Amino acid sequence: CMASCLVSLLGRYAYVSSFVSSMGILVSRYKKQLAHRNPSPGRCSRGRDRAISLGKLYDMHQHFEKSILARTMYFVASNIVKPVTKTTKMSFVEVVGPQKIDWFVSHFWGNTFKDFVLSLYNHAKMKNQRQGVPWRDVAYWVCTF
Repeated sequence: CMASCLVSLLGRYAYVSSFVSSMGILVSRYKKQLAHRNPSPGRCSRGRDRAISLGKLYDMHQHFEKSILARTMYFVASNIVKPVTKTTKMSFVEVVGPQKIDWFVSHFWGNTFKDFVLSLYNHAKMKNQRQGVPWRDVAYWVCTF
């Protein structure tokens, strides 16, 4: 019994360890992309100047999609946002490049992140049709970022 428990624990450790390593690699690659796109991140005022464009949010989701799967904002905040912002001590928006707010988002963190991004995409597409604004440029203030 002791041997099977040990094997089970070691297998679980290997799985968790593998996940942590793959997330670390993905975060590292993403940070390099961000450094290329926004080489001089800087602080911005809180509020209306601290929004994220849907294009940047969509790109982030695409980069981490295979790890996010059906996970929620709780996962995104602790496994992506915090590691990306840890060294700069800035908000995620400041690291990726802030936009002026078009829309304020209030949402439930327990919904899947994929559905959250899809909802914003559908909203932005609707705004695009009405106002001629490219969907990637519509900016949202989201507490997580």
